[in-house]
Amino acid sequence: MSVWPVGVEVPKDLSVVGFDDLEMARHLHPALTTMRVPTEAMWSTAADRLLGTLAGETPPRNTEVEVALVVRESTGPAPRA
Repeated sequence: MSVWPVGVEVPKDLSVVGFDDLEMARHLHPALTTMRVPTEAMWSTAADRLLGTLAGETPPRNTEVEVALVVRESTGPAPRA
C-alpha cells in the first residue's frame, strides 16, 4: 500500500489504472495496473491506412484492436455501498 501526500492510500482508498503497460509500470510501488495495447500493430495499421488514403483508397471507419487489462497492485476491490 502506498500513501500519497494528500493521505490517500492506494489501492485501499483509490484504485489507479494506467494505459499502454510501459515497462516502468511493473516497477512502481504499488505496481501499476494498466491496459496493454498492441502499439506496434496500431502504428503499422495507421501507416497502411495513410498510404492507402494517399493512393485513393477509402479507409475503414473503425478498427478493433485486442487490449488486455494487466491487474497489478494499484487496484483494489470496489467499496461496498
